[in-house]
Amino acid sequence: MNAIRVVTPTRSRPNHPGLWRQTARGTWRLHRGALLVLLGGVCILSVIALLVGLRAHAVYSPSLSCGSVGAAALRACSERINFFGQKPWGLYPPTFGLVVLALPLAVGTFLGAPLIASELERGTFRFTWTQGIGRKRWTIINLLLLATATLVATGILGALFTWSYQPYVGAGVTSGWDAVPFEVTPVTLAAWAVLALSLGVLVGTATKRVVPAMAATLVAMSALLGLTWWKLGNLLLGYAPLTTRTAPFWVTSAAGPYGPIGAYAPPGSGQIAGGWLVSGRFAGSNGGPLSRTAVYYMNAHLPGNAAGQLRWLSQHHEAFVVTYQPASRFWIFQGAEGMVLLGLATLLALGTILLISRRA
Repeated sequence: MNAIRVVTPTRSRPNHPGLWRQTARGTWRLHRGALLVLLGGVCILSVIALLVGLRAHAVYSPSLSCGSVGAAALRACSERINFFGQKPWGLYPPTFGLVVLALPLAVGTFLGAPLIASELERGTFRFTWTQGIGRKRWTIINLLLLATATLVATGILGALFTWSYQPYVGAGVTSGWDAVPFEVTPVTLAAWAVLALSLGVLVGTATKRVVPAMAATLVAMSALLGLTWWKLGNLLLGYAPLTTRTAPFWVTSAAGPYGPIGAYAPPGSGQIAGGWLVSGRFAGSNGGPLSRTAVYYMNAHLPGNAAGQLRWLSQHHEAFVVTYQPASRFWIFQGAEGMVLLGLATLLALGTILLISRRA
């Protein structure tokens, strides 16, 4: 008697070289409208940053000879004052930076939220997820493709914007430490955009509706950006600051008697030049803080220039102590914030993959 063994064939998913190409083609066809709009916006903003940057560098380079004597030097200095200190050029770094910072909101709202929510809402996931690629692999490939495109596009735009306002930094008008420029570098802008994309995809997967997912993503990302400006940025920049004794007039004016400063140290500020001032206070000969009465008396008698202040404070055995982040730490803090944002984006992406795997 012969025994017949029935072998149940195992289902295998193809892993051919064209898998990524086919998935990329499908993603492009499904989201080409949003991708083209976002790409066009990036191109327009990049061109504006490039043109303004070229103009700003052309104005700033001759003005480096402002200390020289002569008609050409005076003309260059006058042109720099008119360019960096008056409208509309003087408003470029903060205003244009806010426009660029709206790009991550658009990425999360119009690209991330509809990615899977549109499939679930229309029911087309029944066809997509029953193909050989599988739902989990389809989700991973789509996330990687869109995240890479977002990372490259926003990174280039952030680099152009950072380069374009460098003459403003030299002129003492703004700095990369300020709230808006700090979030619009090639590191932080790209990280914010990828985070918005991951958040939008997760919200869309959870709600299964495109419009509610878009609205929730926009509100959540706006709240997260606002919280970063309000609290998280100061907490990050307040980590392990350095301390020095100084007394330039603009520092004491910004700090008041004592307390938080939150200002940029412009060129010509000595060892703190280019850094971020965290806090400041007047200190006596023992290093302890002065009383309010002593501070008010001091402010009433301090000279109006840095050299006179230093001399007066030295005679009275007092000083103005400031805690600050040196300019050399700028990109360290950029990298720290970028890693935190990308880490959150990775966790959100893993949450999306988990939801997709468990969905019937």
